[in-house]
Amino acid sequence: MKRILAMLALSATPALADNARLTGSEIEALLTTITAHGTAKETRQKFWTDGRTEYEERGHYSYGRWWVDGDKYCSVWPPSEGVSCYAVHRNGDLLTWIGRVGDPIVDRIVPRQTPKGDSQ
Repeated sequence: MKRILAMLALSATPALADNARLTGSEIEALLTTITAHGTAKETRQKFWTDGRTEYEERGHYSYGRWWVDGDKYCSVWPPSEGVSCYAVHRNGDLLTWIGRVGDPIVDRIVPRQTPKGDSQ
């Protein structure tokens, strides 16, 4: 049994190594060039360099503000004034958002179709 567990642990190691936590500058550089598509629900989120963000779920849109605090992505979604911050991990084309409480959120990275400074 120990041998099987050791083999499983070794086979899982490369996947864990690829799951890198992003730094604040890496988060800023990445988010403005991609759209994050939900893997558990059909959602889509875009991020702009001026701090605006747009979230879409089944044709319903909401708009918020985002920024980086240290090595965490943070956002606020009016009319609420509550701030949520997440550590961001990347594994290939997957982003995992890990908040203070709750389950991790996994999104698929899709390159943005608009220029980085787009004002849409």
